[in-house]
Amino acid sequence: MFERELWQQVLLQAVNDALHGVPGGMSNKAVRIRDTHAARDYLTTPSQDLSMVCNLAGLDPVAVI
Repeated sequence: MFERELWQQVLLQAVNDALHGVPGGMSNKAVRIRDTHAARDYLTTPSQDLSMVCNLAGLDPVAVI
């Protein structure tokens, strides 16, 4: 069960990054904007990687997209 929760947290982080922007940290604004757009693209574009993460999280990839 722990592994499934880990993958759910991975998806949750991607959702948070897509909705609220990637946290500041050490990167500049342009990098944060690029990474925020990448998170949005990751969650809205079908891919083998997203399908794998969704399956490991116990979620339907089509529903996530």
